[in-house]
Amino acid sequence: MPIELLPAGLFLLGALIAGFSNQRLAAVVALLTPVIAALAALAVLSPGASASWTVMAYELEVVRADHFNLILVGLFHLAAFIAAIYALEVRDRLQHAALMVYIAGGIGAVLAGDLISLFVFFELIALGGTLLIMAGRTEASLRAGVRYLVFQVAAGVTLLAGILTYGSATGDFTFGAIGLDQPGGWLILLAFGIKSGFPLVHGWLVDAYPKASLTGLAVLVAVTTKVGIYGLTRGFAGESVLVIIGTVMALWPLFYALVENDLRRVLAYTMMVQLGIMVVAAGIGSDLAIDGIAMHIVMDVLFKMTLFMALGAVLYRVGTTRADQLGGLWRVMPITTVCVAVAVAANAAMPLTGAFMSKKLLVGAIQYSDYPVTLWLVLLSLSGISMMYLGVRILWQGFLRPSDVPRSDIREAPWPMAVAMLLPVALLLLAGAMPGLTEFMRPQGSDYWPINGLKIFGQLQLVAFALLAYVLLARLGFGLPKSRSSAWLDAEWLYRRGLIAVAIKGRDALARLRDQSVALAGRLFQAPGDGRLSATLGRTWPTGSMALWVAILLAVLLLFGIRY
Repeated sequence: MPIELLPAGLFLLGALIAGFSNQRLAAVVALLTPVIAALAALAVLSPGASASWTVMAYELEVVRADHFNLILVGLFHLAAFIAAIYALEVRDRLQHAALMVYIAGGIGAVLAGDLISLFVFFELIALGGTLLIMAGRTEASLRAGVRYLVFQVAAGVTLLAGILTYGSATGDFTFGAIGLDQPGGWLILLAFGIKSGFPLVHGWLVDAYPKASLTGLAVLVAVTTKVGIYGLTRGFAGESVLVIIGTVMALWPLFYALVENDLRRVLAYTMMVQLGIMVVAAGIGSDLAIDGIAMHIVMDVLFKMTLFMALGAVLYRVGTTRADQLGGLWRVMPITTVCVAVAVAANAAMPLTGAFMSKKLLVGAIQYSDYPVTLWLVLLSLSGISMMYLGVRILWQGFLRPSDVPRSDIREAPWPMAVAMLLPVALLLLAGAMPGLTEFMRPQGSDYWPINGLKIFGQLQLVAFALLAYVLLARLGFGLPKSRSSAWLDAEWLYRRGLIAVAIKGRDALARLRDQSVALAGRLFQAPGDGRLSATLGRTWPTGSMALWVAILLAVLLLFGIRY
């Protein structure tokens, strides 16, 4: 198999085999494919490796490996392996095949050296993700899958329009620094923005992820948004508009994460905080910021995968992830509880977790940029608030809170799920205990070292004050609001309700206009019962009136410059 088909081609081959295998064999294929593909990638991919195809006079660089995208290639292999372990007992060929299609799209997208190849793998991500969501085989998952597909296709069409505009103007289809001053730059930025979950186009993220199949819950967090962040960093690093968008993106979900009842939606909303901080770093565009993005993508995938897998295990054992129906699970699901606790600590960038290093690189890049210090303070505070939300909403409400409901019939997650959760937790703790191991995740080679007593104390202080603030607010009666079964209105209302309402109003207005036009024509040409035309246009007109109307018609024609 040529280099341009590795390793994405191996995942597509695995998906084909799994699709035509029995259910048990499909699970084994999904487990072995990431291992084989990783070995192949280690053998043929290194910084500087490339491969090209010539298609209809276009030179397509389908593989262009560098330090940055190889980090993501390794991450996607790891995510596929963890998800395959998690779904080892799932008897569904569709989920296993869709997992490999999804990972193939992500690997191909980050390795693509030209925009046309990028577009092809962009669409492959959309296909794999849609199948992973619809594989839940419920009415909610099918509807969410359709909405996810609509957004991803919209991103692909927008990307294609940007590529054609950019390529026709510059004659260059290389996927590199594009910038907003180039023709088509805004379209390409918007395409990556949809993938990343920009505000107003983020509805697919909090809608589809919580409704996905078990395998989808484990792996969807690893690819779609991360490819979007990679694209923004690769093509638009240093664009100041990303700083504004990223800040709004990090602030947007704070209310919803506090009031949502479904803990899967809470987790999806808190994803936006981390993504927003990475978008801000892409807007800064310094070497330190890019290093922070690369490292934090890895850490964010590890602890978010852990949390989604934990909630998937709760859904599997308890049958719900509604906050008002959980509590007391630490007694019957101790392994899952420990994994959630470590992941929540990593989300808060606590010392001794790998996310402490990555978050400090991001915060350091913002702190030492040319932007006002208030931006640094706002985003730093968001770290503590995000921890409070995950700690209070998921760890406390879901696992540690006392519950009157008997839990004696609930067991720990099945062993494949437990092993899958423990793997990223072990990596987070290893990276936190031995931070030097994370140095290879710095593609730009920055020398900023954030681990010192002052920063450790500052992070502990930040988390302590966030928890103290919540306790004080709770004592004053401003704690968690009462849970409600329905979802709160978000920006998705604009296109799920608002646009539909506008379309209905427009349709009704056109129908009324049609009816009025028909009625007017009827009055003008209506004949009486005796057969004589006595309507307005059926009457005998004086010669002078006819001459007047001819003169008016000629004047109109002359006014608009019509010649005969």
